[in-house]
Amino acid sequence: MTAEVLQYLRPHGRRVTRRVVIPDDCQTQYNLIHSCGCILACEQLMNERAVQYICNGDGDFDMVITEAGDKKAALTALIKMIEAFDKDKFEKWNKQFEE
Repeated sequence: MTAEVLQYLRPHGRRVTRRVVIPDDCQTQYNLIHSCGCILACEQLMNERAVQYICNGDGDFDMVITEAGDKKAALTALIKMIEAFDKDKFEKWNKQFEE
């Protein structure tokens, strides 16, 4: 399956939507992430590392940092983050923004 990842590009954070191929068995978790109002995003840091995260308009719920040039490690980390997404933990985290 294909997953959309919003990439923020340096130096001014221009946004580009990228597509990555992830295992089909991630479909349910990927759909759950989106049903919670979240997206997948990534950016390269100034220290030659890359950060990928699950976020919504209120902030970054989960993130992982990898070496910027290691695409295989970045994809593996993204897949693990998708698989580990927990709706209950997300809802608990998201309640702090309700006021």
